[in-house]
Order: sequence, then structure tokens, then C-alpha cells
Amino acid sequence: MVLSGIIALCSCAGADEEGLIVATNLSETETRRIEAALNDPAIRVVWIRMAEFRDPATVVDQGAGVDVVLGAPVESLQRLAQRGRLEPLGGGSNWISLQTTEVGLAVVRGETKPPAFAAVTLDDPRRSPVVLAALRAILDEKGWGAGYRAVLVAAAHRPLIGAHAGEGPARLLRGEIPVALTRLDRLPERCEFLPAVPSIDLEEGVGIVRDTPHLDAARKFVAMIERQRNTASPPTRDQRPIPQVLLPELLGAVLVDAQPELIDAMAAVKAGGLETQAEKWFTPPPWPPASIVRLKRSDPSGALVESLAEQMVPDLKARVWLLESWNRTIRPIDGDLLRELTAAADGRLIAEPRFRAWLAVEWRTWARQCYRRVIREARRVRG
Repeated sequence: MVLSGIIALCSCAGADEEGLIVATNLSETETRRIEAALNDPAIRVVWIRMAEFRDPATVVDQGAGVDVVLGAPVESLQRLAQRGRLEPLGGGSNWISLQTTEVGLAVVRGETKPPAFAAVTLDDPRRSPVVLAALRAILDEKGWGAGYRAVLVAAAHRPLIGAHAGEGPARLLRGEIPVALTRLDRLPERCEFLPAVPSIDLEEGVGIVRDTPHLDAARKFVAMIERQRNTASPPTRDQRPIPQVLLPELLGAVLVDAQPELIDAMAAVKAGGLETQAEKWFTPPPWPPASIVRLKRSDPSGALVESLAEQMVPDLKARVWLLESWNRTIRPIDGDLLRELTAAADGRLIAEPRFRAWLAVEWRTWARQCYRRVIREARRVRG
């Protein structure tokens, strides 16, 4: 159902099972330009066209048989590479960075400009590369103390966060909200662009999906993309720091899944003028997770914890790493810890779908309980 809603297929030479399948969110005008530049009758291009604000890397795991991902955020390509889903391209990289687009605020032309980022209605960062880039920029600028609280403030208002990428701009055009996040090259009609301070960049690239049956054609296609983009801005091949692969899941859990409780908690804090006191109340989820701490207290033998780890993580090396990490001193989640989880056991830990599903539930449950505690504490302080 997801694919049928977002995919339209077309080909420069007729789509068939031998075609080179390229997933992209580029416009039809842009893909036609690419086809003209390719000019190779031996390569049939079958486009999987996604909505302009969607991440084309998301279809790799949806059974579409994709050969090439074009226009995906570099972070998404990093996540695929971390899981061994991309072919090596040489130079120590599994993808090529092609272009960087500025992300900022869109307001209807002639309307009063919003005073702050806090007025923006977000889309789900698990599905919107634009929103994820903006929230990551806040965390990078302010750090995981003040930055985490700023991210919570950005989500602590109505209307509720949009479920899909691109809902913000659509709501803006319908007059439902005063401001939305957007990328400069896809500014909605009748709108003007307000740069973010500090600036926010969305970097995009191209990668070849591992084990494609059309590897030669895919390499020729990517080489052509490099040559074509060279005329504007040279593409780069580089090795980045280990990505925060779990950041979208964390933000989705604490901002989207628990948003009603978050709104009530922030309202209680503001009503009591307790913003300063609340700085110590709004903290990221802990590691080890709260449920693991409770299990260890109820069963000092560790049998329950080991049984849980075995059910979630069949891989022995990944499970040993996980159990050892659960024996560490409790600390709040931050970027460094997310990178540790990403790199654990050569990426095999986060490759376990049951572990990731459990972690998302853990973070969502913790966030809801945290926000409810904030409400109770605010009421207690106010008397």
C-alpha cells in the first residue's frame, strides 16, 4: 500500500524486468535531463518517483527491487551502508555526495513573519529528511543538554506533528499553520524563504544497492551523474564519522509518539513559571534503559536480562556487547552513545529488527512517563 501510494514508474526506453530501477524524489523535468545526458541505448531507466519531500532510500527495504538510490540524504545512505546494503564505489566510500540544499522556513508571501523556530509545525522526523536535518542542527549547535530541551519546545504545541514528509508545506498553503520547514529548492508556491540561523543544510547523494543484477549499468549511471553534476558543484566521495542511525527513532519516540503528554507537560511548566526548574526535568532517555535497571533490581542473578537480550539479539557478538553496555553506569542518551550503538558488533546490533522495535517502545514509554512526572512535579512546586 505504501509503494502504490508513492511510486509511479516511467522509462526512457520502456519499463521491463531488465530495466535499471532508480528511486528518486527528483522532478520529472530533472529526470528527463538525466536521461538525455545518459544517452545510452543499452541502459533502460525505470524511475521510481517519490514525493518531493520523501526520502528515496526508504524504498530499498520495501521490495521494490531498486538498483540505484538518487537524491537521498547522506545520513540515509550512511545507514544503508552501515547495514551492508550499498555497493562500494571506490575511494573507501559506498556513496557519492552530490549536492547540498539549504533548509529554512517558508511563510506565505505578505504574511507576518514568525518570530522564532518554536512556531513551526513539524513533520515526523522518521519520515521527513528536512525536519530531521533541522532538529539535528539544533542538537549540534546547542549540545545534548540545551539542544534536547530546545527540540522538545519545538514540538510542544498544536497542531500535532504531521505523519508524513511534506505535510508542513501543504498545511501552510491551506492556511492551517503560519510557517513550515522547507528546502530552498522546493519552496512552495506563493511563499517566501526565511533562512535559518544558524544555517541548516541537507546534503544528498547517490548510491548503488548491494547485489543489484544490473551492477555494470548502475556504475555507468552513477558515473554519468557525477559528470553531469560536476558542471555545477563537484560531487565528493568521503568517509564521515559514524552516523547517529537511531536518532530518527529517538526523536520520533520522544516528540511524535509522546507529543500529547509533552504538550501538557510544557503547558504545566509555563503556567507555573518553572522554566528554569524544568531544565533538570526534561532529559533524554537513560542508558541502560529504565526497564533494564528494574529487571536487574528484581532479579540480581541476571537471568531475566540475559533472556531478554537473547530473544532480541540472536547474534552472539552483538548480544555480548549489549549485555556489557547494560552493566555500565547510567547516562543520558546523546550523540556519542547513538554512535556507539550504531557501531556495536560491526553494525550487527542495530541490524536486529527486534532490538530496534524494543528500543523504540522503550523510548516512547519512558518519554510518556517522564512528561507525566513533569506535570506532577510542576503541580507540587506550585502547591
